[in-house]
Amino acid sequence: MPLPPRSYEETCRVFRWRIPDIVNIAVEAIDRQASGGADGHRTALIAESDLGVAARYTFIDLQRYSNRLAHLLTDAGIGPGERVAIIMGPSGEAAVALLAALKVGAIAVPLSPRLEPLALLDRFQRLEVAAALGERALAPLLATARANLPSLRLALAAHASAENVAEMWTSLIPVTNDFEPVQTAADEPALLLHHAGENRATLYAHRVLHTRLPGVEFAHRGFPHVGDIMWTAADWASEGGWLDCVLPAWWHGVTVVASPTTCPACWRDGACATSICRRTAWTPCAKPSAPACRRCAAWLSPAN
Repeated sequence: MPLPPRSYEETCRVFRWRIPDIVNIAVEAIDRQASGGADGHRTALIAESDLGVAARYTFIDLQRYSNRLAHLLTDAGIGPGERVAIIMGPSGEAAVALLAALKVGAIAVPLSPRLEPLALLDRFQRLEVAAALGERALAPLLATARANLPSLRLALAAHASAENVAEMWTSLIPVTNDFEPVQTAADEPALLLHHAGENRATLYAHRVLHTRLPGVEFAHRGFPHVGDIMWTAADWASEGGWLDCVLPAWWHGVTVVASPTTCPACWRDGACATSICRRTAWTPCAKPSAPACRRCAAWLSPAN
C-alpha cells in the first residue's frame, strides 16, 4: 500500500485502487521482483521436501523455472483459458507449476493431493483439464488420466515418471530460461480455487492479487515489516494459502516458508513461536514465548 503512519482514517481517505488494465499475477508476484533493479537473488521460498530436505529458491530461480515450464505448456498447445491442474502440497514444484500456468494465460487449478483418486479424476474430467502436474505418489493416477481423458495433453510428476507421464524437473533441463508471459487483461480468469471438502469453486481474475493486498497489509499492521517471513498452515490448494499468504508475500518481496506437512508444534500445540511464527506475518501460535521446534529452526537456518 503502504500504510500512512498516522491513522486508520487517513489511510481510508487517501487510499485508491490502482489496478493496471494489463496485469499477470505471475509477473507481478515473481518477475517484478527479479527485474527492474530489484534484487532477484533474495530468497523467495524455503521449501522442505517430504524427505525432510530444505531447498531455497530465489526470485530469479522461480522466474526461470516457471519460464521453462511455460515453454513445455505452450509446446503442448496449452494457452489462454485452458485449465492446468496442480495436485501438490506446499513446495517448490507447486510454486513453479502455478506460476507457469499463469504465464501462458491458462487457468491454474490447485487441487489437494489428499483428495481421493476418483475425486481427482472426476474434477479432471468435469473441468476438461489440459495439463496436470502432481506429486511423486500421483504418477500412476496421472498415467490413468492421460490414457482416458482426451483433453489431458500433458502430465508431469515431481520426482517420478510413468507411462505418458514425464518427470517434471528432468523435463525442464533442456528448456530455455527465456519466456515472454502472455499479456493478460485484469479481468481475464487466472485461478480456480475449490472450497474445502466441496465441489464448489470460485474463479478469480488476474486483478485479484491487487484486490487482496490491502486486506493482508491491514491484517498484519502494515505488512511487510523488516525481517518478515510468511508461513501458513492453510492448504496450498486453497484461497487462504495462495491469495492471503503466498502471492501477497511475494508481491512484497517477502520470503515464504513451505512444508508438505504443517509443523505440529507450531499449529496444533502452539509450542513454536521464536522461529517460524515470531518471524512471520501470519502468527497462528497461541504461546508466543515458547521455544522453537527443531524442524522450524532447520527451515530458517542460514546453513540450509
